[in-house]
Amino acid sequence: MLLQTERLQLREFTLNDGDFLIALLNSEAWLRFIGERHVKTIPQALIYLKERIVKSWS
Repeated sequence: MLLQTERLQLREFTLNDGDFLIALLNSEAWLRFIGERHVKTIPQALIYLKERIVKSWS
């Protein structure tokens, strides 16, 4: 855990966060303000996590 308060918990993404990532990247607000990332399946989410998110933390 990177940071924890009474109402908030922040931590690094892991490869177990595929379902959350799919929901986030396909949410109405994400698509409207950030744009399509073409992540619709768990295998696509794992690739996105490995290549874009987890890699940036290294």
